[in-house]
Amino acid sequence: MHRRAWAVAGAILGVVAVVVGALVLDGTSVPDQFQPPAETVSTLGPVSGAESTPLPAWTLQAFGRGRPVVLGDYRGAPLLVNFWATWCPPCVEEMPMLQHVAEQADGKMAFLGVNVQDDPQKAVAFIDDLGVTYDQASDPASEFFTEVRGFGMPTTLFVDASGTIRYRHTGIVDDNQLRDLLNVHLGVQL
Repeated sequence: MHRRAWAVAGAILGVVAVVVGALVLDGTSVPDQFQPPAETVSTLGPVSGAESTPLPAWTLQAFGRGRPVVLGDYRGAPLLVNFWATWCPPCVEEMPMLQHVAEQADGKMAFLGVNVQDDPQKAVAFIDDLGVTYDQASDPASEFFTEVRGFGMPTTLFVDASGTIRYRHTGIVDDNQLRDLLNVHLGVQL
């Protein structure tokens, strides 16, 4: 009888564990439309590195209010390329700072925001609400992001005047860190 009592207790405990687990999972599930795409979410924190890779020759989709963005048109001046999305909290957090630094860098270099995987109308409304004025392009299927080996959001590329990616930073960057990176990797002092 003693074994039978243990078996019943174990079965009850197992059923309780399954029910509690199901309730916990159900209570924490997030609808698919609010889930960031798994392939673009980095849980590693900031990842950075110097490199010497040519920026691919792409023409990106216009961003709601302009002509197509031809990356070759940026040659001759340093360029910061920032991949972002409205569903990415660090992207949203750093966007006003990027706008501020872009205003200070006007004439010394160019800034290009590349929206990844958002509905274009939502992305345009987001940029308009924030008052972001630097160039924007759209990469709705992440093709350009994938070609430049992007793996987390936000990803920022530091491209020299000859069109070579000199540094990449994945994760949020703050004002002082951005200024240091621009100086060290692109020779731009702000």
